Amino acid sequence: DWGNLIDLDAWPAKIATTPGYPVVIGRHSRPDPLKWPTAEDVLLAYPAEASRFRVRVLGSATLLTAKYDKIPPNWELIPFDYGGVADFLAGLDFYVYFHDPSWSEAFGRTILEALATGLVVILPPHFEALFGKAAVYTVPAHVEQVIDRFVNDPDLYRSQCEQARRFVENNHDAAIYADRILRLLQDQAPSMQSSNSGDLFPPLPQRNVLFASSNGIGVGHLTQQLAIAQRLPPSLTSIFATMSYSMKAAVQHGYQAHFLPHHRILGAKTEDWNTCLAEELFELVAHLRPAVFAYDATAVFEGVARALGMFPDIFKIWVRRPLWRDRK
Repeated sequence: DWGNLIDLDAWPAKIATTPGYPVVIGRHSRPDPLKWPTAEDVLLAYPAEASRFRVRVLGSATLLTAKYDKIPPNWELIPFDYGGVADFLAGLDFYVYFHDPSWSEAFGRTILEALATGLVVILPPHFEALFGKAAVYTVPAHVEQVIDRFVNDPDLYRSQCEQARRFVENNHDAAIYADRILRLLQDQAPSMQSSNSGDLFPPLPQRNVLFASSNGIGVGHLTQQLAIAQRLPPSLTSIFATMSYSMKAAVQHGYQAHFLPHHRILGAKTEDWNTCLAEELFELVAHLRPAVFAYDATAVFEGVARALGMFPDIFKIWVRRPLWRDRK
């Protein structure tokens, strides 16, 4: 399970000088209403008392004006600038990030950037599983108490700043990427050896035959292909991809089978369906790498032709009805 990586050189560590009131607290995030707390909690997490707190927000200015009835005078809303995030963070004393209870944060990239800068970061308790002792955890109602504790204890403040930066260095610095890859390769070496000796799952057969057919509700194309598959040498592995509702017949004979629904079944536009068909067949062929693609249908759909065009080295067979001449 790999966490996010960050280039520490792009996030210089803030000099951990002890803050005094009014302290500067802030945050940055993309403009999404759910990334901010409810109206009941917002002034607990980001207090409006100007003599003690200056609140700086990078981005979300228009959103905040719409979400909350009134923006406190001690809030400074700054337009977002990708190139200015590091400078913005360097100007804060505390990084405070709370969001709406209905929001589920995928990771917390902005939090990681604040930790990399070496800020005291204050978060809801559910983030502790991700960031451990690198951050401080509380609820909005207790944010002021937490800030008071760090302002009144300079050693504690400096220690927490250093711990935040050290956590990112040890767990999320981009420089450790190469070491992760090396460890993975070393860990995989015994497994690969066991796999080659047959102790684990054997590799996929190298000589597959992929049978593809149309048919809709009929069975003609599919049963013809089954007859061929049953007469192939044991060294060839047959796999089926069919539009026939009778696909179960292939499964009952012990073959791997994939269902490809016709556009009439889906009620899809022919153009859209061919695009999806091309993608599905491409993925299947790319995975199986069949030696032979055996196609049994009255017509070659555009999606089939498009997918096969990406694999010029595969031997392709088209089995179809005779080209009877038209009769009036």
